[in-house]
Amino acid sequence: MKKGLNQTGLMKQTEWNRDARWTSCWFGDEELFRFKARDFNQKAEALSKAGINAVITFGGFHFRWSYLEDWPRLLTCLKNVCRSCHAQGIKVVEHHSAILTYDPVGEKEWENIRTHKLSSPIDPEKHPGFVRQLKWGGAEAGGVNYCAMRQIDPRNGQFSRSGY
Repeated sequence: MKKGLNQTGLMKQTEWNRDARWTSCWFGDEELFRFKARDFNQKAEALSKAGINAVITFGGFHFRWSYLEDWPRLLTCLKNVCRSCHAQGIKVVEHHSAILTYDPVGEKEWENIRTHKLSSPIDPEKHPGFVRQLKWGGAEAGGVNYCAMRQIDPRNGQFSRSGY
């Protein structure tokens, strides 16, 4: 048997996945702006009591580059999620999209994103960098223009809001 493999051939590091009881661990503006350590702890405790031992993060910050100005706060939020879940024996998998950013061009596409966000627990107006990027475009990070990271529909070559 190869080193690091168990009898079934699974890597020992991923063996826990076989018996994992998953759920998503949503976080949005409430968690980002309002939650304190005790709130994250209560959420993790409730998950544990429900028999959950693995979570995947999920939320309105799916396209992380669109929230570059919020990264310090997002990282603190993720640290709190991990700390609270780990204290309950819950593994955390951080979820990112294969599409790195929303980056519509033009008012029609901006309104599409804004309308979509209003039905989620993320208020675009609480994220000035996100709003600025949507309205005016041209944002870049590390010399890469966000337009180069946006989702394109392969059927027509146009911008696509859908993450899937």
